[in-house]
Amino acid sequence: MSVFDSTSGIFYNTLSDAISLSSANDVIVLSPGSYTENFPSITHSLTIEAVGGMAYLTNPWLNDLSSTSTNHRAVIDVPVNQNVNLTLIGLDISGAVDDAFNPPSIGGANGAGVLFESGNGALVIANSHIHNNEDGVLVGATNPAVNPNETVTITNSEIDHNGASNEAAPRQRPCAPASTTTSTSVP
Repeated sequence: MSVFDSTSGIFYNTLSDAISLSSANDVIVLSPGSYTENFPSITHSLTIEAVGGMAYLTNPWLNDLSSTSTNHRAVIDVPVNQNVNLTLIGLDISGAVDDAFNPPSIGGANGAGVLFESGNGALVIANSHIHNNEDGVLVGATNPAVNPNETVTITNSEIDHNGASNEAAPRQRPCAPASTTTSTSVP
């Protein structure tokens, strides 16, 4: 597997390193394969694209809720008010659950495959599969009066089998359906 920043021309050992050491507007290219890492939060505009086949992303802590993740909330996390534009292409993102310190019984069940908080720019997801998470794609306010620059566009992607993993929380959260032929844009 390779992780290559096509903007800077640098190869990285891990996707986490590429995210942490990349610059704004870089394009990170992934070869097909599994990337099981504690991905850091994304705090600058970035494109992550798999070329030649799907790249499968998940966190190792999701298999052992006694440990913690770098961002504690999602496989791909963009924190609040970072003004980030994020493009994800050709990714399979699965397995997000909240950590053991925030179980569904006290309001957890909020682990997202992709978490894109309020105060950011455009989230674009294309040719991807986001599944088996507590929340598939969780976004902040996309109300133009509150956050006029935040948009979400999903094309040629499937978002399915997401919902809380504990009987104390709802099994499925309402969301707009997406399929391999549907394009969804939330202004």
